[in-house]
Amino acid sequence: MKTSKQRIAFLIAGLFLVTISGFAQEEESSYQMAEIMYMLPKIGHEADFVNGVKEHNQAYHTTAPYTAHLDRIVTGRDAGWHVWIMAPCTLSDLDGRPNDEAHGKDWDARVAPHVARYGRTEYWTHNDKLSLKTSEGTPAIEEIWFVDVEDNKGAVINKVLEKVKDAFERKGNANYHVYNNRFNAGDGR
Repeated sequence: MKTSKQRIAFLIAGLFLVTISGFAQEEESSYQMAEIMYMLPKIGHEADFVNGVKEHNQAYHTTAPYTAHLDRIVTGRDAGWHVWIMAPCTLSDLDGRPNDEAHGKDWDARVAPHVARYGRTEYWTHNDKLSLKTSEGTPAIEEIWFVDVEDNKGAVINKVLEKVKDAFERKGNANYHVYNNRFNAGDGR
């Protein structure tokens, strides 16, 4: 027979486990995230690489939240690399992403033979508070900046970004987006 102290201890432990599992299942429901994967095509295979990714995306990545596209980096230290972007999605969406044998074989046949190197994979969350969208469409070329924020300086940079957003807002007919790295690796990104 259990004592009242044992029953109370089991009750507290049970409530603790229920609370932990409840919090573990919760996820922000209103955020938009992008998964980006860097790839460097083999020299002389650039056109085959781009066509292979387009064909793969057409076969497996045309429906939200698994919509994907390919961008090319034209300046900076990553010039020549391409970025495969699947967005908008959430972390929970990634659990149901295309990942069966046919998907893998398709990637291996169409894309992998043309890849010299795979680079980093990152997850960026759209910062709705600091972003602005007043015009439609996607520009042919986007200017993207990466800012390395020192520890404990997030509030300072956010104030600067609020001023930049205000300037774009006054300009009118402009798109300005801020994304935060979900899993900062301490590499300045």
